Amino acid sequence: MRAQMTLTAWSQGIANAMACAVGVFGTWLTIGWLVSLATDKTIAESGTVAFAVIWVGSLLGLVAGWVQGLSRRGTLLLDCGSHPTRWLFLANAVFFAIAGVCGSFATNTNMFVGPFGTLFALSFAAYWVFMGMGRLGIHEHGIWTYWGLMKWGRIKKYSWAADGTLLIRSNGPLSFLLRSAIPVPNERLAEFKRLLLQRLPTAPTT
Repeated sequence: MRAQMTLTAWSQGIANAMACAVGVFGTWLTIGWLVSLATDKTIAESGTVAFAVIWVGSLLGLVAGWVQGLSRRGTLLLDCGSHPTRWLFLANAVFFAIAGVCGSFATNTNMFVGPFGTLFALSFAAYWVFMGMGRLGIHEHGIWTYWGLMKWGRIKKYSWAADGTLLIRSNGPLSFLLRSAIPVPNERLAEFKRLLLQRLPTAPTT
């Protein structure tokens, strides 16, 4: 049993990725500028440091959120299986693992080749393995959205697309911009809706 990737999930995912890319790029420029002011590093070196800060911070934040959610999600009420693009995540993991090993033999070094590039590629491979192992489910204290817990109290609004995709706006400073789009397997759709309605009987729809 596995959900099918829907057009709604693809389109919302692309929109979220573009918004996040703009934010990451702005953060990268800001950190790089601050590093160049505080040190005598070149623009290229400052950019590498900024990239490393963002990447390490993002990984640590992802792992910390996963651990916290895992400890607080409570009893499993409904398991909806793995992500519909799990095979793509795992293929990415293999690709970056190979790239990391090959990059370790390079004689020149930069942000993506040499020791730094190898470390980045292998950590990216681990990230894709993590993504590939994600599952969707309803728990006692919220929805486990493949890689983290969305507590019931964080759900501001939700609605269902015609193709069975759950759209959620959560509480937070970027809720006006980003929405979660969660494909739910057809075999679990009716039960998923029933459990969701039980726990969010008064939540407004988007």
